[in-house]
Amino acid sequence: VRSILNGVFDLLKKDPSKRFNWAEISFFDMWWREKSEETRTEFKELVKSGRFEFIGGGIVQNDEAVNSIDAVINQVTDGHEYIAKHFKTRPRIAWQIDPFGHSTLTPFLFSEMGYEAMVINRINHRLKGDYKENRNMEFVWNPSPSLGQKHEMFTHILYDHYSAPKGFDWESWEYTEEINSDNVKDRSEALAQVFKERVKSYRTNTLLVVWGDDFKFQDANTQFSNMDQLIKYINENPKLGVKIKYSTLSSWYDELKNETTASKVVFPTRTDEDFFPYADNP
Repeated sequence: VRSILNGVFDLLKKDPSKRFNWAEISFFDMWWREKSEETRTEFKELVKSGRFEFIGGGIVQNDEAVNSIDAVINQVTDGHEYIAKHFKTRPRIAWQIDPFGHSTLTPFLFSEMGYEAMVINRINHRLKGDYKENRNMEFVWNPSPSLGQKHEMFTHILYDHYSAPKGFDWESWEYTEEINSDNVKDRSEALAQVFKERVKSYRTNTLLVVWGDDFKFQDANTQFSNMDQLIKYINENPKLGVKIKYSTLSSWYDELKNETTASKVVFPTRTDEDFFPYADNP
């Protein structure tokens, strides 16, 4: 974690176009305690300017199957108080991408906590396949008919786990070809095709594609330098039909809302249903 945050911090300071999202506070605090006041001041400016964003923001990312209401409330409260104390802000988007299944208690509690939306991931693989086919990967989750709209939560399901698209993770144990002038055209076209395929499972063109995974970006320079080349080529070639940029989760959500309003997009509603039992890909 130390090498991740050190590398990302250095790159974000140098390049205003870059963005990074961070979820849990437990390990972040260990890094923060090591930093000088000068470094802390610089880092606070990254948060204030919206280039580094806390998402979820609990001490951990809580399980949703075998926990207690008190445990969820306490760990999120502790995390949010920490963020408010040090950075004078609070997370807007909940980030529950690794619990094994999701409970209706979650949208209820998170709406009470002031989150505007939520991103999840681990639902039954057959259900995820059905959701993709019917463009239901974003929906409004109503935890109970008795609660009304007050506790509804806009929910996004990640398309394919929480890792970078296959073949585009330059810290993978599998060989991944680095981007250069000889292959940037072919690799950019391949990535654009990935986006075009994924967007078919959602109801807007504002597509969220995550880049990361467990303990990734320890070599932040390699990850960003390869992504930089892909972003530049794709954006300079409009015939690919894709525009791409680094984004925080809040910026993505704001653009999604704008498109939803402008295009009058209607999302399905899931009422009084959880995502248990969980089953991963066979």
